[in-house]
Amino acid sequence: MRWISKSQVRSTTLSIFISVASLFSTLSNHQALAAACCGGGVAVPGIIVGDEKAAFSAEVENSQIRTDVNSVGVWSDRSDAELLSNIRLNAAHIFLDRFQLGVGTTIVRRERAGQESAGIGDSAAHIGYEILPEFEYSSWRPRGVSYLSLTVPTGRSAQESENDFLLDARGRGFWAVGIGTTLTKNFFGKWDTVVSIEGHRSFSKRVSNRSLDGELSPGWGAHLGLSGGWNFGDTRLGTGISWSYEDAVRSESNWVVGPSLSSTGAPMRIATGSVSVSHMFGEEWSASLSYTDQTLFGAPANSSLARGLSLALRHQIAR
Repeated sequence: MRWISKSQVRSTTLSIFISVASLFSTLSNHQALAAACCGGGVAVPGIIVGDEKAAFSAEVENSQIRTDVNSVGVWSDRSDAELLSNIRLNAAHIFLDRFQLGVGTTIVRRERAGQESAGIGDSAAHIGYEILPEFEYSSWRPRGVSYLSLTVPTGRSAQESENDFLLDARGRGFWAVGIGTTLTKNFFGKWDTVVSIEGHRSFSKRVSNRSLDGELSPGWGAHLGLSGGWNFGDTRLGTGISWSYEDAVRSESNWVVGPSLSSTGAPMRIATGSVSVSHMFGEEWSASLSYTDQTLFGAPANSSLARGLSLALRHQIAR
């Protein structure tokens, strides 16, 4: 795979945005939510919340990071912007009528100040169960899927980075288990809303590299997402906001040079706003174009803020 230059990324992203936005004139109520581009958290593969038996998706996202927020919420602009490119691959399948299994991973590329790094980010798997099936119409009762997730640290954490700009940090870098629920509801065939809530626990790990030798101890984290959409024909216009939180990562280390050191770290919090346009191409294919922005909402802390465009393609197989 040949990575394109910074100027090409901007030009290509703008061209995709204009051409796809002009193509999409109607939105689908079957489109699943996309995850935020940055900020950590447990990455859960796409949950099946509709009537399909199986779903496969691929998403390409290009983002730019120009702003950092420290542990006390002070914002600072970067002299050199960072370009972040993600390719997300997800698959999920229904079994025994109401159970589902899903897996997903991400390929991450980061570029800043003439340096770049690319590789696999964190991967995840989930097992879900439709706790609120939609056997008959209800004016108030939502459809709901609860799930257990497992995050596999195939990506390196920021604390393990050996790059000055942390470009080789491509994930949280910890084993984690989570539990969550996604609720969906359609109103009058035109409007829909999605609510997702998830909590997770990350586990300690031993780290030994050229900079430190010791143990990293993360903690708990949580995610809350709210979104809504307007459907006309096979097209859906959507907007949403999500909040993510991660406990501080404590470290107890013996530095290669110097005395033993420990750090309590700082918690991370971030809010991501999004707008999207989606379209169904028949019964089996759909596409979605989304813009995400982490600089607009909430009171972020200990995080880098990104703005980005993503284009996703999804294939679903009916039951």
